[in-house]
Amino acid sequence: MLPIQLAITFVFETYIHAKDKPTMTGWVEYLCKQFTAFKPVAVWFLAHMTQDDTWLTKVLVRCPNHTIRHMFAHVLIDVLYKSRFRDSSNEDSLVVQQFIRKYLSIISESGARLSIRYMSEYFVFLHDFARNGIDECYLLLDCLCIQQLITFYMLHRGRQPKQSSSNNNNNDDGNTNSDNENQSTTNLLMTTNGIDDDIIPLNTIRLPTNNNLNCPGIFEKMFPLIALLLETERTRSNLENFDLHLFIENDFAFIQQQILDNINLKATAHIIQLIYYKNDVYTNKIVNLLSQRITNYKNDMNSIQALFKVLTYLIEQYPNNITNDNTNDQQQQQQ
Repeated sequence: MLPIQLAITFVFETYIHAKDKPTMTGWVEYLCKQFTAFKPVAVWFLAHMTQDDTWLTKVLVRCPNHTIRHMFAHVLIDVLYKSRFRDSSNEDSLVVQQFIRKYLSIISESGARLSIRYMSEYFVFLHDFARNGIDECYLLLDCLCIQQLITFYMLHRGRQPKQSSSNNNNNDDGNTNSDNENQSTTNLLMTTNGIDDDIIPLNTIRLPTNNNLNCPGIFEKMFPLIALLLETERTRSNLENFDLHLFIENDFAFIQQQILDNINLKATAHIIQLIYYKNDVYTNKIVNLLSQRITNYKNDMNSIQALFKVLTYLIEQYPNNITNDNTNDQQQQQQ
């Protein structure tokens, strides 16, 4: 097993730092074959990263090279799929559970210190892992994955400046000042992210100097992941023992931020439907909130469009529920 361990170490500590990587695909295929042929190697790989998260943070979270991050996430998914567990008391299953807990600890322990610029594959991996099966979803739920994701998302999105409707009425001087502020923010982020110099990107990455910086697409897979886990929990316990506090606190701040970020609004609508599942109080609050926000953001077309998209998705996905609710309301009014 030692030669394979050396090969894994070579790939993730030496080869990925090379300027030219023409045989990267071949190395990935080789490692995946070895994980299939020798299961102890897969177990060692997961156990090693559980004890030392250097590869996880340095390659998957901080590396500016999208190809490298995608390759590493692909290897992880392949290893975990081949190590699928049915018996939680099995030693290999315990290794998988410990690895997932270590993986989630990256966002829970690092928190605000963690740069989010290159974390898209981090959430893609979690989403793909959950799609492997019901057992994987149960494991993520038992590890409080939803709570950690929401906390991390709100922590970073809360630090972003919120746009006001008055921004659309600024004069030329105001626009110039806004551009200068965005440029200053960009320069600050570029100097504080602490990217390793020895990881060579395929292309030079330049941060935008406009408001696109305030809508990070890296969270795109986070929302369908949360929806999938909520759906799984509803199947398992009918959400009776699930704490929805993080969803509803501060007037559904998490939902509001999702809509304003305008990322994967279909998943947002699905999350809303699951939150007010068999809960009339939450239903009324969310509907009133969306209506109020439409009025408040009447001068902000981007926010208005996002709000109406969410309402449209809710109607398209669950027309029967909405029709029944409206019918019941009309009958009560007639009585």
